[in-house]
Amino acid sequence: MTFLAKHEDVIFLGSPGVGRMHLAIALAVKACSHGFKVLYNTTMISLIARLKESQARIKPYVNASLVVVDEAGYLPVNANEAHLFF
Repeated sequence: MTFLAKHEDVIFLGSPGVGRMHLAIALAVKACSHGFKVLYNTTMISLIARLKESQARIKPYVNASLVVVDEAGYLPVNANEAHLFF
């Protein structure tokens, strides 16, 4: 869990079906067991859509220690959406 204290990203790359999401969820469960606040979102596109709905919806993501996002970079996003995501 040192990556959380250092505010580092963890990125799993690989072909479909190799277990990237399984590993991400395992890290999320471990972070929860250590008392960290974790949010899970299905995809980068759905996260961007939620954030575009209302700026008030950003706060839970900013306050979380870990946000699990699947399919980042799978579909193209425009510059404003990328800025909102990052």
